[in-house]
Amino acid sequence: MQIDIEKYRADVSRPGKFEGEQPYAPYFYDAMGNGESHFVGGDPETGEGADEYELFQVDAEDSEAFDLPIGAYVVTFEDSQGFFYAHLVEGSRDDALNWINSRY
Repeated sequence: MQIDIEKYRADVSRPGKFEGEQPYAPYFYDAMGNGESHFVGGDPETGEGADEYELFQVDAEDSEAFDLPIGAYVVTFEDSQGFFYAHLVEGSRDDALNWINSRY
């Protein structure tokens, strides 16, 4: 499968859900819709934010298309106004989970 990066560059270049994000944000949004992510996150004590974050591990195809490090993690989330964000964590899965938990 070849990733059409131009489609995703167009998505982030105009106003809307992905405005100002990196092209991999709408790509992972699409992957999320295909069930390719894992729900994670939330405050461990209160449960606040549970299922608000999704986690992807960068594979070779993602890396080649978006110049991301293989094995890194991308955390995705949507704010209350419907904007979608993707945050790259260059570390372990635990590092990605710690980043999510630091937001509380």
